[in-house]
Amino acid sequence: MIDPLLLAMSWRMDALGRWLGVDIGGPSVAYAALAAVLGVLLVRPCLGDRLAASRAVVAAGAFLAGAGPLLALLLLAAALLYVALPVFIDHTEPHVAALGWLAATGRPIYHGPDSAAQFAMFYGPLVYQLNAVMPALLGPSMATAKLGGAAALVATLTLAWIALRRAGAEPATAQALLGALAVLLLQFETIAYWNRPDSFILALVALALVVAGRGAPLWRWLVLGAIAAALLHLKLHAVCYAAPILVHELVRARQTWRPLAAMATGFAATLLLPFAPESVRIDHYLYWLGIAHQQGWLPVLLPVVSAFAAACLVPIAVPVVRRWHNLGGATRAMAVAMLLATALAVYPGTRNGGGPWHLLPLALVAVHLGLRIAVELCDRDRGDPRAVQRALRGVAVVVALVALPGAVAAQARLMEAAAMRAEGRAATAELKAALDRYPDRSVVVGYGDSRHYRWSFLRPIAVFAGHPYPVDIVTVTDLALAGRPFPTGLIGQMRECAVGVWLVPAGGEPFTVASFYDRRPAFPPEFRAAFAAAYQRAATGRFYDTWTCRGGG
Repeated sequence: MIDPLLLAMSWRMDALGRWLGVDIGGPSVAYAALAAVLGVLLVRPCLGDRLAASRAVVAAGAFLAGAGPLLALLLLAAALLYVALPVFIDHTEPHVAALGWLAATGRPIYHGPDSAAQFAMFYGPLVYQLNAVMPALLGPSMATAKLGGAAALVATLTLAWIALRRAGAEPATAQALLGALAVLLLQFETIAYWNRPDSFILALVALALVVAGRGAPLWRWLVLGAIAAALLHLKLHAVCYAAPILVHELVRARQTWRPLAAMATGFAATLLLPFAPESVRIDHYLYWLGIAHQQGWLPVLLPVVSAFAAACLVPIAVPVVRRWHNLGGATRAMAVAMLLATALAVYPGTRNGGGPWHLLPLALVAVHLGLRIAVELCDRDRGDPRAVQRALRGVAVVVALVALPGAVAAQARLMEAAAMRAEGRAATAELKAALDRYPDRSVVVGYGDSRHYRWSFLRPIAVFAGHPYPVDIVTVTDLALAGRPFPTGLIGQMRECAVGVWLVPAGGEPFTVASFYDRRPAFPPEFRAAFAAAYQRAATGRFYDTWTCRGGG
């Protein structure tokens, strides 16, 4: 029933956009509109008393307050569906799952440039170590490899609720804001709960918001420093997400040196912990950070990322600029730090593979700071606190309405994966049967063509069974994007039949898949020629062709 309606709405919006000469259905326009509407809402000192008293705002805010928990439950249901699916949705999730199990079993998760195996990338070690927890406790599987991200979402929503209440939101207002947050997160597909760094970054930023601002005990500052180090070990730039919170704490404290020393201590104590295992070499990690630095950025992403940044900043900038001298020093400092942190986060959001979701953690901070500003100004103006709470619920309604169309459309990939449950289970059974047929040989899931690329996403299953992980397409495409030559060690391994059995997705030629960056072949002709010379097709299945060494090894 909903599909024809969405198609009709999309057609009308596209037609209007063509008439106006703009991409009116694009997310950048939606975020810009959100920023403009929020700017209007926040022009008056107490968030617009007249608007807050209007029946429409009161009714809409009350509705969203009631629907907020249901929207949060809807987001959690999507996360549970994701965990239960026998397939991955994104091409980097298998990489994280495989390396998470390598971390759990004490095998290297980074390698140097001269390594014959090529499977590493620039994510921090904590990404793999956090994703190793559930498989280590419950056993490796496709579900446990995704369970860490889902647990992070539960933590994010719970901690966000606590932070909102502590910042001065009434229960109804907190529910409305939580509902708007759930819709916003749904707009970005599976990012809030997948096993990549983003879900853990959101949870840590929410934890920092809860830890901060409650008295001045030393342990809170120590924890904030440790959180900053943990964010650094998820993604290098992620520490900027905590910067506004840290600055607020430093300015709020009467003696700046005490919180600064405590934060520095917590940061230093946590900084090298992920590298404590011998299998995690810091020099190899730094090498892959250098690779990431050379990958360049996409100017085409700048409008949508900048528009989302504006939507995060406007609720803060308008009251701060208008009432600068009426705000406390800690609030002003946090607002300035928020501006700088958002400007810094725009850059990673516009890099290859980036997008506006890189600013989602700052959206959490923006909601929290905006709430603090509203309550603080109303207290100074002796305004009606109920009017502020109603207006904040109105702001939540605006955010939810703007994000709702994108949230509905963004579930297409999840629904597509859900429709393939039976095929995913059949492919998993076929893959495991092939592993059982060759108990004395190394078995690796390879790559076919782009049409059947999805079935290479099951490659962690072989790693879970103890087989090697000689090559990851994420690695070779990242190297190519950075202008590095294809690793000759991989070609040498192929010529030597270092892998006993390759399971290549059926229906296409082996290793002809295109790079997801530029659609060029991910594997060069020399690599494919070495494979063709060394291996022969031994069996054909529904999902995988079995290729064994011509020499019988």
